[in-house]
Amino acid sequence: MEYGEDLIMTVWTHLNNNKQIEDDKFKDRIKEITKLYQLICRLKRSKNPKIVLDEDGCSDKDKNLLLSLIEGKPSLEQTNPEWKINVIVSSDCIYKSLHPKIQLKINNNLVEMDSERLSELRYDVAKILHRMQHYM
Repeated sequence: MEYGEDLIMTVWTHLNNNKQIEDDKFKDRIKEITKLYQLICRLKRSKNPKIVLDEDGCSDKDKNLLLSLIEGKPSLEQTNPEWKINVIVSSDCIYKSLHPKIQLKINNNLVEMDSERLSELRYDVAKILHRMQHYM
């Protein structure tokens, strides 16, 4: 059975905040909500949540999300990465420019570079790591 990330996150949030689910979009999914509520309660009590999830027959995506919630680790979709790519698009009146800018947050400093500079940086770091590995 596949619950979906939206339903899992809604049930998880409302279960932890002791509030009722009031969204109308979940009105016709009461059976799934009840089953998911029971599953989350069993997972919280269980010493080995992976076995409980295998017995329930969840999809792999739902298993990973539920495990990350139970273990306190955010899933990849929930994390806020320390980097982003901005693409600047102009109108036809101004010169067309599609130049992505990469921003990296390193030690609370914001470093901005273009994709060519990032490629050079990645290559140089890989070369340094390779040399370090050679001497160890």
